[in-house]
Amino acid sequence: MGAEKYVEIIMNDELSMIAAEQTIVYEAARIERLYKFHDGAMMRYEWQDSSIVGDRFNHRFSLVEPPSPNPNDLQRGVVRIIDHPASGR
Repeated sequence: MGAEKYVEIIMNDELSMIAAEQTIVYEAARIERLYKFHDGAMMRYEWQDSSIVGDRFNHRFSLVEPPSPNPNDLQRGVVRIIDHPASGR
């Protein structure tokens, strides 16, 4: 199973699957949170108002730390980007 499983857990708000959540940034046009999972994996979730911020994405999920052990050889980096046009949500 790939890193997408962590994205789905966050998006579906499956709290029992998340060991810890920490808000790093909470501003009107930007939110950043770190999610730690019971297997040691850590994901960064970023939201921004793409009509205000220069980097063009609304939602970005990145694997910060792979699980341990890591049988699927998951790599750090961006897992999913969800874009929405500046005119809508």
